[in-house]
Amino acid sequence: MESVHDTLQIFSWISLPEPLKSVLPQGYTYLIKNFKELPSYQTSENFSIPQFELDAFVDINDKEKAQEWFLAFKSHTKTTMPQSKGYGVKEISNKVKEKQGNCETKLPQSSRARNTGCTAGIHLRLERWRLETDYPFEINIRFTHNHVINSAESLSFQRVNSEVREKILELFKDGHSPASAKYSYEDGLHLSAENDQELVELLADRSKNPDYGYVVRLFQEYRKNTLGSPNGKKMFERLGEVVENYNLSGNGKAVLQEFDAEVGKSFILCIVTGLMCRIHEKVPQAGEICYMDASASFEPLNTSITLLYISCAAGALSLGLFITSDELEITLEKALNLLKTILPPHAFYGRGAQVGLAVFLTDDSSAERNALELCWPQGIHLLCTFHILQAFWRWIHDSKHQIKKEDRDSSFYASLHAGPFSQGQILRTKSPNERLENCSVAE
Repeated sequence: MESVHDTLQIFSWISLPEPLKSVLPQGYTYLIKNFKELPSYQTSENFSIPQFELDAFVDINDKEKAQEWFLAFKSHTKTTMPQSKGYGVKEISNKVKEKQGNCETKLPQSSRARNTGCTAGIHLRLERWRLETDYPFEINIRFTHNHVINSAESLSFQRVNSEVREKILELFKDGHSPASAKYSYEDGLHLSAENDQELVELLADRSKNPDYGYVVRLFQEYRKNTLGSPNGKKMFERLGEVVENYNLSGNGKAVLQEFDAEVGKSFILCIVTGLMCRIHEKVPQAGEICYMDASASFEPLNTSITLLYISCAAGALSLGLFITSDELEITLEKALNLLKTILPPHAFYGRGAQVGLAVFLTDDSSAERNALELCWPQGIHLLCTFHILQAFWRWIHDSKHQIKKEDRDSSFYASLHAGPFSQGQILRTKSPNERLENCSVAE
């Protein structure tokens, strides 16, 4: 083999022909056996793509360095070539790389089809009998791309770099969602780019800037590995640790009831933050009137978030919140009783957790009103006028009530002038089964 090498030409990277400098990684010496320039390929967009074939040897004698060279080659050329065989030192060739573009596309009619019929490829060989030579690592490159390599479309097919993957996972560990992790990571790219051109390439290159779909799939994998299946034991064990750490942090208090379908236990998580404690103590309105409202459909488990908040000159301020797996009366009652256990001693501006506020305002939810009656019976329970008007508006627009379209607005506004709202009066509930038309008027 030494006699063969003596007939070949050795190049440092700086002395390589110009077409090879854009392909071969720096920091290596190349023994070129054959270099054949081919006619350039003209794309439909009138871009000229250089074409050549190269047979050469590199001063690399182990698989780790061979892997490093190949990763540098992919980064240097902006190409993705999946490995078809594993590394190792054998008597015969054992590494074959094929162009990613040869994969079968799932959407052949798509303008972004991955399979362009590209014939480019690279074969790498590290054979045992060559290890004694100065250039044992053989490379055969067929640089015959039929598309622009350094374009936004081509870069969007790159495989995500393992280092980038680890950075995204670290963001998940810090509590980021897929969306916030994506935004946070892209902020880092904006700060690291030295100029606009570099920033454009970074954002277009999927290996360095994963698409949102990849981030979502990675988050789902991370969540499954970390928390297990939804409503599974591992998820509640992790949530229990979070609640315990939060209580030890001194930033607030939380209490958890785990979900157990077998014994009929609903999921309940109550939270009172440090800011909420200060509102209880410092804001006079915390002992006057409280608004209670629930919202759902925020995440896949469809848990319900219920807020207790007051109104003051600063706007709406929260006194506490709880998250439940359903909105049944028994669940809300249990949640309110758990919430009372973590309220501060000066709850409701000194009235105390057991006495509660003077007035509670809710929508027309019998479950909420009944739960409040059981937990804080001394409070006055009122219906929210907004929800009353909203219910009436929906009623007159319901086709089954046969109210003509031209009469709907006049009927609605006539009810306002004729009803209790015209005098600034309040509707007070008398019983859980009471409806709007049966509400009494309280001065």
